[in-house]
Amino acid sequence: MLFTPKNISHSKVFKVKSKNKVLSPIPLVPTNYKFGLSRYMLISTECGILDSKHLISARSFLKKRFKKNAEILFLSFPHFPVASRSKGTRMGKGKGMTDHWSIGINIGTPLISLESQYLEGDIKRMLLRVGTILPIKTEVLEY
Repeated sequence: MLFTPKNISHSKVFKVKSKNKVLSPIPLVPTNYKFGLSRYMLISTECGILDSKHLISARSFLKKRFKKNAEILFLSFPHFPVASRSKGTRMGKGKGMTDHWSIGINIGTPLISLESQYLEGDIKRMLLRVGTILPIKTEVLEY
């Protein structure tokens, strides 16, 4: 499955709590610049939790729209396991199996970086549509 870690040190952890810390996306901006490419980044504007399913749906949307004409980088990766047990089980007997993977997102965390030769309006519009797929509020930054 996409967006799952390969090496796991702890298979079950406590629930992810995101804090209202404001992060600066400037150190994460790639430095190798190619002329003629439009570069945009999708940044979170509120705290929340993203599942691997959210990132898979965003990836498939961008792949359909841009085909092979764009370089798409996911800058945040889900690495916290979320364990759950089936409904109707009684109390006790452990935590349950890992159900899915998630990541806690703070304000200003860069999510997706995109480089392409498309028109700037098209790239912004597509990234804004990806922002509507995700469960947190986002904005598009040009760098």
